[in-house]
Amino acid sequence: MKNPTPQQVTELRESVQTSRKIGITAAQDACAESVHAGRRSWQQWERGDRKMHPAFWELAQIKLDSPAK
Repeated sequence: MKNPTPQQVTELRESVQTSRKIGITAAQDACAESVHAGRRSWQQWERGDRKMHPAFWELAQIKLDSPAK
């Protein structure tokens, strides 16, 4: 399994944002909490400042019930 791209991370957050009808900050918090990380880490993964470990990516997809694998 590879590290997700920033676009994939952002798309996952956007799907959470849309499905839960919440704002970007709340969606980033929810996504970060799903992998036991902070909002700042999630933001860095979205921007591409840091690479998300594949294990975090897999966990986020499982916990957030995402079809985008």
